[in-house]
Amino acid sequence: MKPFAPAIRAAARWQQALACAAVAGLALAAAPAVHADNGAYPNKPVRVIVPFPPGGGTDVVARMFATRLSQSMGQPFVIDNRGGATGTIGTNAVANAAPDGYTLLVGSLSSHVLAPLTLETDAKAADPVKDFTPIGMLAYHPMVLNVNPSVKANTVAELVAETKRRPMFYSSIGTGSLFHFAGAEFDQLTGAQASHVPYRGAAPALADLLAGQVQMMFDTIQSSLPHIQKGALKPIAVTAKKRSPLLPNVPTLAEEGLADFDIASWVGMLAPAGTPKEVVDRLAAELDKLARDRDFVAQAARTGTDVPRMTPAEFGAILVKDQRQFAERFQRINLAGK
Repeated sequence: MKPFAPAIRAAARWQQALACAAVAGLALAAAPAVHADNGAYPNKPVRVIVPFPPGGGTDVVARMFATRLSQSMGQPFVIDNRGGATGTIGTNAVANAAPDGYTLLVGSLSSHVLAPLTLETDAKAADPVKDFTPIGMLAYHPMVLNVNPSVKANTVAELVAETKRRPMFYSSIGTGSLFHFAGAEFDQLTGAQASHVPYRGAAPALADLLAGQVQMMFDTIQSSLPHIQKGALKPIAVTAKKRSPLLPNVPTLAEEGLADFDIASWVGMLAPAGTPKEVVDRLAAELDKLARDRDFVAQAARTGTDVPRMTPAEFGAILVKDQRQFAERFQRINLAGK
C-alpha cells in the first residue's frame, strides 16, 4: 500500500470530514483512501460488512468485536449488513473492495465456504481462498437442533418418526448454508423426511420457527439460547462431541445414535486479497488481545461462543481444509438436490 501524501491541512480536512460523515451515517460512502503522513492504521472509519441481516449469530459476533475494536483502535468499526444469496452478496462486495483495510468481512463457514459450492455459476461467491486475506477466527460454536414446542418429539428417534407421519419443514439461513447442510445430512443419516425452506438470514429463519411456520432448524446455540430458556424452542440435541455447559441436559447427536455427526460453525474476519501485511498484522494483534481478555471471553462464553486464539496463517489453513472437506461431503449427500 502506497500512502497518499497530501499537505497536512488537506489531510486534516479529509479526516474531519470523514469523522463528521460517520456521525451522520455517511462515512461509508465511496471515497479515495487518505492516510496520515505517519501511515498509522486506521485513521478513518472502517466498514465491516456482515453478509446476513441483523440479529443472527454472525451479526451478533460482528457487533461484539466491532465495539471493542472501535475502542482499542480509536476509529469507528461500522457494521454494514448486506444479506442475501446465503451471504454471497456481502462476500462479493468485500472481494471487490479496495485492499486498504477499510472494508472488512465478518463471514461464517456458511457464507464464505459453503455457499460457493452449491450456488449456480452466475451467483457464486468470490473464491474463499484466492480472493481474500484471512485475519482471524472470531468465534467457534456448536449448533443445536431445535423444534417448535408444538412438535410432539423429545428425541431424535421421535423426531424422525414425526417427519414420516406428517409433512415437516426445516428452515436455514439460505441454500448452501451450514444450516442447510446440517438438515440435509440429518435427513440422509436418519431417514427423516423433512423438507428444506431457505431464508435470507438467521433472524427470519428463526422467526418462522418460533411462529410454527416451520417445525425444525439447526441453529447456533448462541442464537437459540434465549428462546430455549424462555421455552419458546425445544432443543433435541447439540451437534458437538460433548454436551454444551449452557445446555447440560441436552444430549449430543452422538448420544442419540449419530456418532459421525459433528458440525460446528465459525465466524471469521477477512479482508480483500492484497491487503497490506502491516494492516493484517495490526488487526490480528487486536483480535489476539481480545482472545486473551478474560472479561471479553467470559462475556462471549455466556452466549455459547468460544473465542479462539488463531493467527492469520492458521485461519487460512482452516479455510483451505474446510473448502476441500465440505466439497467432498456435499457431493456425497447431493446438497443441491435437497
